[in-house]
Amino acid sequence: MNILHVIADPLPPAVAVNKRIAEAFFATLVEIAPDTNVDTHDLYADRPPFIDAALLQFLWMPATDGGAGPGPAEEAARQYVRTQCARVAAADVLVLAAPVWNYGVPAILKAWIDVIIAPNHTFRFGAHGPEPLHKIKDVFFFLSSGGTMTRHNARHGLTDQIGAAFGFIGIREPKVVWADGQDSKLHPDYRQREQAALDQARSLAREIAAHNR
Repeated sequence: MNILHVIADPLPPAVAVNKRIAEAFFATLVEIAPDTNVDTHDLYADRPPFIDAALLQFLWMPATDGGAGPGPAEEAARQYVRTQCARVAAADVLVLAAPVWNYGVPAILKAWIDVIIAPNHTFRFGAHGPEPLHKIKDVFFFLSSGGTMTRHNARHGLTDQIGAAFGFIGIREPKVVWADGQDSKLHPDYRQREQAALDQARSLAREIAAHNR
């Protein structure tokens, strides 16, 4: 089983609860399924480009006008897209780990999603709509936030957004583990909330290990 692990938090695990959730997940999974291959990509170490006009044309308008070729910056962005889409294509499972900032995920994660959901890279347009060019069936979304999350809270919208984006290329709704209420000044039970998320991540690891035996 090949897993692509995308990290979207610049802080170390001692501070970033979402990273500790991912660590619990992988520790359990590798113990049960030691042949699991994990490809880790830290977005803050290898930053995705934001889509500009030239990259948008490369991704979504393959029929170009035959003008001048890309400059060095544009070619670097194109190569990033090719590399990341190849990593996605090699994965069976995608794991995302991120904090919640201002009711959403860090912009760097949105930038990565923008460049990997690309026609003729991770999907193609078929006669009946988008057809996957990947084999990913599951996405695990590990989140942490200072505030709390409920179904009718605006924070919940970000999981719907992620689900819609990946659903477009044929990946079912992400399995979300959310350690909310991590602001210790506002939520005295923050450690219990983290522990519940860690336990949930370990349970998911056991589930996916059993499913892929």
